[in-house]
Amino acid sequence: MHVALAAAAEGARLVHVSSDAVFSGTTARYDETHVPDPTTPYGAAKAAAETAIKGITPTAVIARTSLIVGRGDSQHERYVHALATGAVTGALFTDDVRCPVHVTDLAAA
Repeated sequence: MHVALAAAAEGARLVHVSSDAVFSGTTARYDETHVPDPTTPYGAAKAAAETAIKGITPTAVIARTSLIVGRGDSQHERYVHALATGAVTGALFTDDVRCPVHVTDLAAA
């Protein structure tokens, strides 16, 4: 809310990075017209932030991303690469479909 208020006061364009966690996953596909129905506290917090931002700055861009990846040097990215190459055994999610986006592509968009 504070960032949205500051952007509105300055007439600045706000781009809010939200999450696909605002959705429950009970629908096969989601688009911008779907009403959030989060099932986790994280998703609920992101949905609440979206609501506040839309109320303060209706022209704000809300980007609902999934996983944001970078150069591969984060703990999470290293773990996924290790799983993929067989260097470690384990599992991530078995009931979750994610759509990773590279941080450079997200920033360019």
